[in-house]
Amino acid sequence: MASTERALTTESADTAQRHLEELVAANDSIKLVVLTSGDGVEIAAHPKRHVGLTQRIAAMSSSIQALAAA
Repeated sequence: MASTERALTTESADTAQRHLEELVAANDSIKLVVLTSGDGVEIAAHPKRHVGLTQRIAAMSSSIQALAAA
């Protein structure tokens, strides 16, 4: 499998980030959202100021995906 970090363009990540911001703006109840690739790489997150937290969520996402595939 090709690395998502190389395959995902900056433009695609920026587009994903804008979509997350729109989603959050339209839904006051959303406090944290992280979009990850199939291999658990963080693509976009909100809020951006919680970098350590969003990286942990991305890692958990990767683990959950692996468990689901097992």
